[in-house]
Amino acid sequence: MYTAIKQAAQEYFEREEERVTNDHSIHYADEREIMCALSSAEYMTLEIIEIVLKKYPHLRKVLSDIDKDLAWREHRKRK
Repeated sequence: MYTAIKQAAQEYFEREEERVTNDHSIHYADEREIMCALSSAEYMTLEIIEIVLKKYPHLRKVLSDIDKDLAWREHRKRK
């Protein structure tokens, strides 16, 4: 689950990066500012997750159990 959240944060960043760079109505300076903010948001998301997991280590097991349950459900769907 932690990995999934990290991947989702990266996907969000990449999607927004593409949207911003392809929007020709955004001036270069504004584009750089937006990209900096997006990069910071991605980093902060990952840092917040790490802080929560350090403060509440039992959540790592909970997230792992959720991952296992989701994998089992996905496996059952394929049969």
